[in-house]
Order: sequence, then structure tokens, then C-alpha cells
Amino acid sequence: MRRFMRLETLLFFSTRPDANPVHEDQASGQQFHMLDSENVFPWSSLSDDRLAACYRSRFRDGHAAIAQSDRGERVFTAWLASGGLHVDELGFEWRIPDAERVVYDCNTAPTHRGRGLYPAALRWIVRHIQRDDVSRVWIYADARNHASLRGIEKAGFDAAGLMRTYWLADIPVLRRGRVVGVNT
Repeated sequence: MRRFMRLETLLFFSTRPDANPVHEDQASGQQFHMLDSENVFPWSSLSDDRLAACYRSRFRDGHAAIAQSDRGERVFTAWLASGGLHVDELGFEWRIPDAERVVYDCNTAPTHRGRGLYPAALRWIVRHIQRDDVSRVWIYADARNHASLRGIEKAGFDAAGLMRTYWLADIPVLRRGRVVGVNT
């Protein structure tokens, strides 16, 4: 059952890889992979056809997946967007400048939570895209998701603001907040 009225609050964070480089030892010990084509994505790790269709659409939009597997089990997935991103929770299109990227939809398997995998993955992503002349990396999380917020801060991201959207049924009726540097 859908709620008739709801409030979504997202906190935004960013880091500048060139101003605060991530050293190799801060993201070591974990093997992550950047997957920029649906041809290399481990589709057998997905059991949900709707999720597979969503992921294929993301690849078509030019987004890349970041993944880690442990003995054939997918234990971490995140997405990296450039150009544009629809933020469903807020109901807006984020126009991402050419030299910036947004990390979104991060997921750690329940069996691997609490092991520092999330901040290690974020540090790996920042280190990996330093080579691409990226000037800023963004990430956002639901204000109630304390574990994600803690992982984002451990990875070296700085708070940049928040946005709230008030929804009436499935229609965003009011958006409030400020995030420095975000074009909406």
C-alpha cells in the first residue's frame, strides 16, 4: 500500500579527488571492478528480472557499475553516473557537469555488512576515477540511513547539503533544501 503523503530527505556529500587524493593503502585489500558495459556484468548474480531491466537501462545511459564478488556471490554493487541522473526519491533530474561524477545505489550484501566494504569501495572509486580528470565526486544517502552516512564520512566525503521533497501520492509537490554545486 502506498502512502498518500510522504517526505523524502537526502543528504549530499562530495569530495575533490585532486585536492584530497586517496592513497593506495586506504583502499587496498579489496578487489573491486568497474563494469562499463552490460556485456561484462555478472547477470547470473541477479534473480530479479525488473532489476536486470533497470541495470541494462543504466548501461545504455552511459553509467558504470562497480562490483565485488566473493566466491561467485555478488557482495557489493554501486553505480557511477556522468552527464545526468534521475533521483527517484526527490523526483528530479540531476544535470552532472562533465568533470563530475555521482556514485549512487550502493548495496552491500547483508552477509558482508560491518566489514568496512562500503567506505573501501568509495575510496576505490575516487582513486580509480582520479585518472579521468574528474574534479568532484558526489554521493547521497537517505537521512535515516545511518550506516551509509557513517560509511560515506569514513571514505572522506564532506557534507554538502540536503534536499527534501514532499510527495502527494506519486507527485512531488514541494522541494526544499540547498546543495552547493548541484544543478537541478
